[in-house]
Amino acid sequence: MRWPLGCFFTVMISAAAANGEPAPSAYRNDEFGIRLTIPGDLRACVAQPDQHDSGMSMFFQQTATCGEFSTQRFVGVSLSYNLTPDTETLTEFAYRTCHQAPGIQCRAAPNGLSIPGAGGIARRLDYPNGWVDIDVMAQAWPDVKNDPKKPFINYEITLHTTPAFLSRDLSVLRKILRGVTVWSPL
Repeated sequence: MRWPLGCFFTVMISAAAANGEPAPSAYRNDEFGIRLTIPGDLRACVAQPDQHDSGMSMFFQQTATCGEFSTQRFVGVSLSYNLTPDTETLTEFAYRTCHQAPGIQCRAAPNGLSIPGAGGIARRLDYPNGWVDIDVMAQAWPDVKNDPKKPFINYEITLHTTPAFLSRDLSVLRKILRGVTVWSPL
């Protein structure tokens, strides 16, 4: 299975927080201007101090291994600069997500999903192997140095689940989205 670019970055950057430290109750990234509350029943995987922090993952199973995404339900947060032509606009960002691999059925996501303070759009992706992603995407903050008409930061929050858990996991995604705060890091 191919993953959205955001999930790829999350896989590359997330690392296990399983070194005996208490699980964080919130995630904050000042570089990209985002804070969110982590539900206590999810296992949080964040970047280690020697890694660039461009997102994090929250697994539904406390025994999940951070970085193993192919067979686990999770919510991933991916943060990136808007530097490539395929993400220049929110429409292009969503198009890229929906057309990342053959066989993906892209359709409307459930109503009411957005990133507070940034808006955005949401899509549902049904994969041929039975997995379902609900992808909430937004762009914000003008690129004042290069192109003030173009948003500078991409936000992507993705629920990765199965049809059997979709309703339950979607309520957790909504809870996470309600706890998101974004601000201009520029």
